[in-house]
Amino acid sequence: MKYILLLTLSWLTLLGAIGEVTALKGNADIHRDQNTLQAEKGSSVEVKDLIETYIGSRAQIILQDHTIITIGPESRYVFDLYKDGKDSEVEMHLERGFFRIITGEIGKLSPERFHIKTKAASIGIRGTQFMATIDGDDETIGCASGAITVTTKQGTFNLDKGMMILYRHGLWRLQTLEPKAFGQLYTNTTTNSALQKVRDEEITLPIEQLSREQMTDKPHVDQQSFLP
Repeated sequence: MKYILLLTLSWLTLLGAIGEVTALKGNADIHRDQNTLQAEKGSSVEVKDLIETYIGSRAQIILQDHTIITIGPESRYVFDLYKDGKDSEVEMHLERGFFRIITGEIGKLSPERFHIKTKAASIGIRGTQFMATIDGDDETIGCASGAITVTTKQGTFNLDKGMMILYRHGLWRLQTLEPKAFGQLYTNTTTNSALQKVRDEEITLPIEQLSREQMTDKPHVDQQSFLP
């Protein structure tokens, strides 16, 4: 299966694609230039594409370097820049909704060149799994494995495995989570129900000095595992 996927992604590269939709639940569209294409399993994804999902829908995309991206319901996710190879570089951003990422080769070999943006932050990585939600002006960013760096107007914060920060009313807050709540953030169809189960405190100290809870979250590589 992995060999077939490699051949498929190599062929898509020749067509200008940077990856493909490998799993889909419900409905999603690919907005490309002035056109809107209905996403299907096997649809190619190109630079500048905007993926939009709808109520109850989820999409999974695997990029050329085997980065796995899960896009949650009612989300808009944009692939701004993607370069593989010697001068590899990735830039993407979330306009609204939810994403979860397991980084591939670029994230491991050139993490400083892999950036994801939200409305209020820029996320840098160090070989990891991470996720984010945007609901209006509210945001939540969390690290499931490895570590991430979140740069905001309030400062730059280093999040290790099991840590989340929450953006409310112009301030970032640390999340102290129960393991079940951490998992529900990316399995629930709505993010608010998961966030109701967390206890947050305003960041007044460097993030390294704040309390944290150690949790486990094994990596998932099966294509269907991201689609509850």
